[in-house]
Amino acid sequence: MVKETLDDFKRRGIDADIQLCPNCKSVRLVQLTSADLGYIGAFQPAYYCLDCGWFGRLTIYMTNRPEEDAVLEDLIETYPELRNRSAIDEDEIFYE
Repeated sequence: MVKETLDDFKRRGIDADIQLCPNCKSVRLVQLTSADLGYIGAFQPAYYCLDCGWFGRLTIYMTNRPEEDAVLEDLIETYPELRNRSAIDEDEIFYE
């Protein structure tokens, strides 16, 4: 079902990332914040699956973006200073 949805989005020209439960592969996840769990402070969010009851901090993402584009977009999002560089030298990135 998820793959068909991603394929439908791709035909429409929409890039999408869908988060899945690692236990039952359901898309029905609820994100819990530190306040929901009774903690004070900023922690990595936890997730709860409404279908199987799984609880944890790591989930699976499915995407319809081409792998090269997805990796590059994630890198730019994580390291915004890369966006300002017009050309990136691979040796500089991997051997610094």
